[in-house]
Amino acid sequence: MRTWAVAATFLGLTACAFQAWHEPAGEQLTGSEWVLRDATGMPPLRGSSLTLLLAPEGEVSGSGGCNRFVGRWTKQRGRLTMSGMASTMMACPDNAVMEQEQAFLKSLEGTSLFTATPGKLVLQTHDGHVFTFASAP
Repeated sequence: MRTWAVAATFLGLTACAFQAWHEPAGEQLTGSEWVLRDATGMPPLRGSSLTLLLAPEGEVSGSGGCNRFVGRWTKQRGRLTMSGMASTMMACPDNAVMEQEQAFLKSLEGTSLFTATPGKLVLQTHDGHVFTFASAP
């Protein structure tokens, strides 16, 4: 009986955390470039700039720090999904930047939840990674 109570409590807390990510009123997803500031507690590598631009017609594009990328995005009931990501294939001068870029693009395709407020976009992936973006100056 105690195991069920612990499981029910955990599921209840998980449901509450999920609901905190529902679509806010007045969010501004499109129309500005977003610059990654934090990826699950870690800033981007020094000297690299990871960006994201969500076009109103459903195209996503940006920079992974070395290469440009493009794909599709959709928003429905508080969920933001990205798919069909493709990027240029330039060799990055630093192998760590290339690895960061590959992880970033893979994570974008795993995006499910988001919040957007003026000047800030937060994406959460299926596996719990959180990406915090600021609108570009």
